[in-house]
Amino acid sequence: MRKRARLLPTVVDAADEVCVVHPGEERDVPPAFSLPGQLARATGSCRESTLAYEVEHLLTLRMRHAPTLAMRFRDALLVNGAVYGNGARQQHVYGYERLLPRWVGGAPEVHGAALPSSVVGNRYFGHFITDDCCAAYLAQDFGPVHLTATGEERSAHTRRYLDIFGVPLRELHTARLRDAWLFQDHAMTPHKRARYRRLREKIAALPGARSGHGVFFRRRGAGVPRGLLNEPALEERLEREGFEIVDVTVDDVDTIIRRTKGAKIVCGIEGSAPMHGVLAMAEGAALVMLMPPYRFSSCMKGHANAVGGEFGFLIGEARGPDRFTLSVDELMRTLELAWNRVETRRTDLGAVGGTAVLRR
Repeated sequence: MRKRARLLPTVVDAADEVCVVHPGEERDVPPAFSLPGQLARATGSCRESTLAYEVEHLLTLRMRHAPTLAMRFRDALLVNGAVYGNGARQQHVYGYERLLPRWVGGAPEVHGAALPSSVVGNRYFGHFITDDCCAAYLAQDFGPVHLTATGEERSAHTRRYLDIFGVPLRELHTARLRDAWLFQDHAMTPHKRARYRRLREKIAALPGARSGHGVFFRRRGAGVPRGLLNEPALEERLEREGFEIVDVTVDDVDTIIRRTKGAKIVCGIEGSAPMHGVLAMAEGAALVMLMPPYRFSSCMKGHANAVGGEFGFLIGEARGPDRFTLSVDELMRTLELAWNRVETRRTDLGAVGGTAVLRR
């Protein structure tokens, strides 16, 4: 796959026009917080990454953010979730990547389109609301926004967020594109952080029930199983501590926002559900991720820092293949670090150390 991909030019090189929306920057980021010895428990990452990269990203205290770019193609094809133009390809839907498009006759011709979708946004709901919806605000400056269709109906949560953010649900699956714009928008540049503020302002305009509280996002059997064996015991303790227990499989978006808005601590099992909290939590709040040792991820640190928040984590202990537990005591001690970090904004509390500059 990688060897084949090198035969194609990048979309940046192939574009008829490249607009540098932001040139990128180097920026100091706050250290993550955790109990001592946590990283020694990590044994693996998600399949899209590597453990070495995730640890390096976590420990980096000065981040080099890549440019935010818009690429114009005067003539392109959108076929089965991928855009092809001038010999280059940008994939928007997870699946088999064809070197060349297989054209379908009778597809519409679209004049003027800005396509902000991404593979991760179309695969993982959390990335849809924090990345694709954010990129849609960028795309609006270049043309009518069209999301890339996945072949499945958009969920009620997805539709409601689009409505809140004022992004039209307008999809394309296969089309000939005349004057289309594609985007490079993965890095947390000042331009992207400003768009995050706009998303958070939309959320902030909606009703909330509390402020200054803690929220735990229940996972149980939702999404791809993580294998946490004692989640009910964690929920019971957190509920006694006054945390809101949010179940995204039951609650609608407005209920989730109402219970999460203004929270000082957002906590949950690694996955998409806590992403709801990133946009709704209070300014300077802390995101605490609970992770299986075999699926360590620092991805959400970038999102938390981009909205002005802190990031902490707790790694469980393996109890067999794809099974793990989390200590209630360790959870409470980690949350105490989170409360202290939020209250004092001290950059040295529970820090895990740092490396030089990481390109992102």
